[in-house]
Amino acid sequence: MGCLLDEDPGPSDERAEPPELERLQGRLRELQRRLREVHRELARRPAPGGPVEQELQRLLAARGALVEALGAEILRLLARGGELSWHAAEPDEESRGTRRSAGERSPERSPEPTAPGASPGAIDPALLGALLDRLGPPAGVETHPGASREVARISAAIAEIDAWLSQPRLVRQALVGLVSSRARHLQDESGFGLAPEEAELLRSAFSEMTAWSREHQPGFVPGLSRHNPPKGDSWLHDARQWWHALETFLADAIPQTNEGVLERLEHALAKGPSRRQLRVRVREAVRAGLSPDDPRLVRLLLPHHEDLIGMRGLDPLKDALRRALGSDRPDPG
Repeated sequence: MGCLLDEDPGPSDERAEPPELERLQGRLRELQRRLREVHRELARRPAPGGPVEQELQRLLAARGALVEALGAEILRLLARGGELSWHAAEPDEESRGTRRSAGERSPERSPEPTAPGASPGAIDPALLGALLDRLGPPAGVETHPGASREVARISAAIAEIDAWLSQPRLVRQALVGLVSSRARHLQDESGFGLAPEEAELLRSAFSEMTAWSREHQPGFVPGLSRHNPPKGDSWLHDARQWWHALETFLADAIPQTNEGVLERLEHALAKGPSRRQLRVRVREAVRAGLSPDDPRLVRLLLPHHEDLIGMRGLDPLKDALRRALGSDRPDPG
């Protein structure tokens, strides 16, 4: 806490902290240390209603009672003529371990992120694809259950944060940008209050991301600092920009063989694209070298054949789809 009180300040410059106040502050420091441990545990393994969450609620209640007791003790000492002064407390060992040396740059002063079109280096597409599948594309939070689900997704992503180290720096930067922007959207733009335990999980996620970014330096990410505004119109807009960058990185990382092209297309179809997006993806696949009447492409697109009606060009593909459907009806386009 760092407050010094003295009931009878004499000529000496040395002021001894009253025993009861010292005891309460010691208990509070220990309680804060334990709260940090529980927050990290919940971020790694979120389990609503589980024993760790119950321990968090117990610790929060204990902290509230302890702060009240500390305040009452301070008032008693002041009433008896004690003096109150404050000094900056030394950080504990855990906090000191995350502080930056004088020569290091703060994350908030790092350079602007490299353009999404830049090559990030060697990517692990399987790991990145699985992570994006679990997170899902960013969307506006419009309900209380939606807010709860988004907290769970953010916490689950942070629980795997050390696995991000296998990715190049630009990908790590985009991942921190995506998750922090989604968290800021939830915190600042959604308009839905979180349950106390969910708010604690979100705070813990920010703490984990900040400490991790200080250590591994992925690059500047606006969402990590409460003082930064979004780069675009909103935090949701920023999250969508980071998502687009990650999808681009992932698409470029898949080998341009026929199998790779099909895998990319299958990955895109699994996300339920709009008709326009579907047609763009199909044209990209054909431009990448996949034959329009490739039987694997035809099988993949059969469930979407109605979205291709009227599409200009790609007649071999449309003919193959009609044959597969057992229809000789010419395409209206």
